[in-house]
Amino acid sequence: MAIGRKSAGDGSKKVGELRRAQLVTTFGPGAMVDLPDMSVVVGSTDHWRPICKTISDRNLEILLGVKEFKEPVGKYASDTDCTIPVRRFPDWHYCPKCGKLAQYWVISGADKKTCADCGVTLIPSRFVAACENGHLEDFPYRWWVHRGMDCGSKAPLKISFKKETRGIEGILIECPDCHASRTMAGCTSPDALAGRKCFGRRPWIGKKIEDADPDPCPCNMQVIQRTAANAYYPVTVSALTIPPTASSVVERYWTQIQAYLGMGFDQTTFRNVLKGLLAAEELTDSDLDEVIFEIELKGSSAGDAEVTKQRIYQSEYHALVGEDHDGTQFKTKHVPVPEGYEDLIDDVVLVKRLREIMALEGFRRISPEPSGMSREMSSLSKERLDWLPGIELLGEGVFIKLNQSAIDKWIERIGDRYDRMEKRLEKSNVKCENFSPQYVLLHTLSHALIRQLAMECGYTTSSISERIYSTYRADDRKMSGILLYTSSSDSDGSLGGLVRRGRSENLKVTLDGALSSATWCSSDPLCIESREQGYKSLNYAACHACSLLPETSCEMRNCLLDRVSLMGMPDDTGLGYFSAAESI
Repeated sequence: MAIGRKSAGDGSKKVGELRRAQLVTTFGPGAMVDLPDMSVVVGSTDHWRPICKTISDRNLEILLGVKEFKEPVGKYASDTDCTIPVRRFPDWHYCPKCGKLAQYWVISGADKKTCADCGVTLIPSRFVAACENGHLEDFPYRWWVHRGMDCGSKAPLKISFKKETRGIEGILIECPDCHASRTMAGCTSPDALAGRKCFGRRPWIGKKIEDADPDPCPCNMQVIQRTAANAYYPVTVSALTIPPTASSVVERYWTQIQAYLGMGFDQTTFRNVLKGLLAAEELTDSDLDEVIFEIELKGSSAGDAEVTKQRIYQSEYHALVGEDHDGTQFKTKHVPVPEGYEDLIDDVVLVKRLREIMALEGFRRISPEPSGMSREMSSLSKERLDWLPGIELLGEGVFIKLNQSAIDKWIERIGDRYDRMEKRLEKSNVKCENFSPQYVLLHTLSHALIRQLAMECGYTTSSISERIYSTYRADDRKMSGILLYTSSSDSDGSLGGLVRRGRSENLKVTLDGALSSATWCSSDPLCIESREQGYKSLNYAACHACSLLPETSCEMRNCLLDRVSLMGMPDDTGLGYFSAAESI
C-alpha cells in the first residue's frame, strides 16, 4: 500500500494522500495516520520510491551527515514515481456489531475490511503500546485480560461498552473460553504493562522478526491512544539559505590560502596572516570569522569544521545584521528603529524573501525530549541512508536586534534571578546550549510579538515561527536578535503581512501592544509571581493565558520564558528590559 497521487508502478495500491509538508513534520516515517478506509503507519525511507525533487543546503547537509535532502510527494514528480509506502497498523480490530476483537485477518472477510460474520466495517484498536525508544506494537489484549497469564485460547476476544460508564473504564474485554474479563481502566498509567518487556518492534520498517530492533531495549512499554499527541514527536532541523558572501571570498583567494595552510601556523598567527591577505576586502572581525569557517568547511589541512546549530545560527545572524541583500532567495532591507526604542533596539531588518530548508532527522515517542534511558531519537530507516526527507519553504519575516550594552546593564540589574531556572535546566532533558538571562529576554520578547502580530497581520500564531539568536557560552561572537518569520511550501511563499508590520510606524504599534499585554495576565498575581511553571518547571511568569505558543512556533517547546524580563513586576519595574522605553 502507498500514499501518493496515483497507484505506484510496482502495483502498490493507493490508499490515501497527505500534503508534502505533513510527511516531514506531522506524519513522517513511523507516524500513525487515519486514512479514509484504514489506519496505517508511514513506511521507512528505505522503501520510498524515487522522490520528486532533490534540494540542497551545504551547512545542513554537513550538520546531519547526509549528501542531500529529498522532497516527498509533490508537483515535481511523475504520477508513478510519487508514492510513499504505508503498512496497516494496528493489526487488532473489532467489530462494532458483534464485538469480536482480534487481528483483522482473523475476523475479516475477503476484503480484509469488514467483519466476516456481520459485514460491518472493522474499527482499528484505539490503544497501542510504545516506548521512549520509538518502538511500537499492538496493545497486548490477551496479556491484559489474563493479567499476564495465557489460557491458551486462540478464539477472538469479546469487546463491549458499558453505556452507564464513561471513558475507558466502560470498555470491557472478555475471553470467550476461560471467561476472564477486565476493563481498560488504568491501561494508560505508566506502569500498566509492568512485567512485559519491549520486543523492539518497528512496524514502519516491517513486521517480520528481522525488522525488529536488534539491540535490547531497556525502556518500559507504555499504552497510548493511537491518535494521541505523544505518539509521534518529529525531530526536525532547519536552516535559512543565506548568500555565500564568505565562500566567494575564499574561492577568489583559495590558491594563496592553501599556501598559508601548509605552513603550520597556529590559530592566532593564521588569523593575522589571513587578515593581511584579505585587507583589500575591508572585512570586519565578524566577516573574518565567516571566512575562516568557510576555509574549514573546504576540508583543508586546518581541519574539517564541525558544523553545528551554533555555526548555522551565527552565519544567519551575520547575514541578517550585514548589508542589505537583494537575491532571489534572500532579500533584506534595514529600516529605522521605531520611535522611543532607539536606546533599546539597535536594528530592524525587513526580510522580504527567505528560503528555509527543513529536514526530518528522526522522531520520538512518549516524551518530546530524550530521557536518561532512551536514545536521542528513532531512525527513519532500517539502514542509514545518505539522504533525509526535507522540504523547501519560502516566506518573509522581521528581524529585531537588541542593544547589547543595554542588555548587559539589564543583566546587572536583575542579579541572580535566573540561577534557579538554569539549575533546573541542567537537571532536565531540555537542551539549550546558549542559555542565559539574555536568552530568556529574547525568547519572551519573541513570544509576546508573535501573539501580538497574530492579532494584527492575519497570520495565526501557529504559522509564525521564531529563531532566537543569543550569544553562545564561551564564544566571543555576540548575538542579540530574534527573527519572526512565516514560510510555506507554496512557490509564492507568503503575502507580505509580516514585512508590512515591520515598518517603523507599524512596528512601534506592535511593540507597544505586545509590551502592554505583557504587564498583565488573567492568572495574575499567581502567574507574575511564579518561578515554577510549564514543562519541567522551566518557566517563571509565563502561562497559556499570556505567553505560550503552539509547538510549531516555539523553538524551545515553550520553555525558558518570563514576561517579567520585559516590563518587570508591578512593585519592581527595574526587572524589565523595556520598562524604561519612552513609548511605554
